[in-house]
Amino acid sequence: MLYLLGTETGSAAGRQEANGRQRYSGEGFLALKLIFTYVKKYKWMVAGIILLKIAATFLELLLPYVLEHLIDDVAPAENLPQVFLWGGAMLALAVLIRFLNIWGNRSAVRVSKDAAYEIRRDLFRRSVNLSGSQMDCRP
Repeated sequence: MLYLLGTETGSAAGRQEANGRQRYSGEGFLALKLIFTYVKKYKWMVAGIILLKIAATFLELLLPYVLEHLIDDVAPAENLPQVFLWGGAMLALAVLIRFLNIWGNRSAVRVSKDAAYEIRRDLFRRSVNLSGSQMDCRP
């Protein structure tokens, strides 16, 4: 596949070293380089998704502190409206965290779907335009 998309690759198996271990041929880096060329146009979306997931994680880490405050400070004071207020804040925080995580996951799926579509499209275009001699030889 990498050959069809215009990148040169080594052997898929790598090379055998004298001590019997397999030496990495670097083909994985070429694949990542190819993928990053397609994902480059989505870099702002990817950055936004990362920030969204970091924000959701940060908010998720606040939940135990809100619960601690509710149990240690608000509940012993026996102030029922404050208990409901902090309980509602916990519920709202949980709903917000769920929304942010779902939004981030759906955005990540959309970016990966679009990039995979472009890779498949370009691979198909290049493979359809191969000549007969190119089809008969092995890279």
